[in-house]
Formats: sequence, structure tokens, C-alpha cells
Amino acid sequence: MDDPYSILGVTNNATADQIRAAYRRLARLHHPDRFAAAPPGIQRLAQRKMSDLNLAYGQIGPRSMQPKPDPVASAYSIKRQREDMIREERFRRWQNAEHDAKERFERQSKAAAQAAGSAASAPPPSPAPRPDPRKVFGGDGEQLDGPTMFLRRIERLRAKAAQTSDSSI
Repeated sequence: MDDPYSILGVTNNATADQIRAAYRRLARLHHPDRFAAAPPGIQRLAQRKMSDLNLAYGQIGPRSMQPKPDPVASAYSIKRQREDMIREERFRRWQNAEHDAKERFERQSKAAAQAAGSAASAPPPSPAPRPDPRKVFGGDGEQLDGPTMFLRRIERLRAKAAQTSDSSI
């Protein structure tokens, strides 16, 4: 390829604005869309000329106009990508572990059914529903949430304090 400055028709000490103006002027003149109705040979010449213009502008134009990358932002972006990859890998492992546990449960259920003489085609028993971890069972079997448990504990403490104060009188 020839000198990019000569392809764009500018001098070696041309400013970024002069280079951009020369590129746009030549691109408008030699763009292949302007030669859509022309014979195929002319279209190929226009495409070749446009690719030469793009290469020349890519060599001398954008470098002077692009801002320098921010090293802090780049480091943050790399750190964020690494954290995302770790998060995705943990999720994949969790999914695989859950899938393996389900398969193991199904195999054990099938083996137990065969050992008991049941038909192997019987569906495995569904596991018992797990209680909500935010709720705890009270003495009478009802589910209590955190605030209710707290209030009942305070009531018990007050009753105990009232008993001790009554017994000391």
C-alpha cells in the first residue's frame, strides 16, 4: 500500500480536521453505492479505491482523534468480568449438584421399589415439603414468624418475672 497521506491527498503535517475532511470528500466521491448502475469492472475499482481510503484513514486518522483508554475504568471492567465469570461458574456448579441430587434420589427410589417388589414403573415418592426457613413451628404445631416468636418470648419473660416477684412478697 502507498503512503496513507498521499492516498488521502494531504501533507504529512496535516491536522486531524484536514485528514477527516479529505477522507469524507474522497469517500463521497468514490463510494461504491454511487456506482451501483455501473458495469461490474467499475464497481470493483470503486470498492478497491474505497478499501484503500479506509485503510489509509485507519492508519493516520483515528489515532489522533481517539481518547486514551482510562486505566482505572479498564481495571474495573476486567474485575467486573472476572466476578461475573466466577458467579456463572458457581451457578453452573449449583445447577449440576441439584441435578445430580435429583438423579440420585430417583435411582434410590427405583432401587427401593424394586427391592420391595413393587413395579419399577411406579413414580418415585415426592419428597416432603420443606417448611419455610423464616418460620418456626410453635408447641401446638402452628407456624410462627420471627416477630411473633419474639413477642411470645417477651410474654414468657414477663410472666416469669411476675411469678418471681409474687413469690418474694
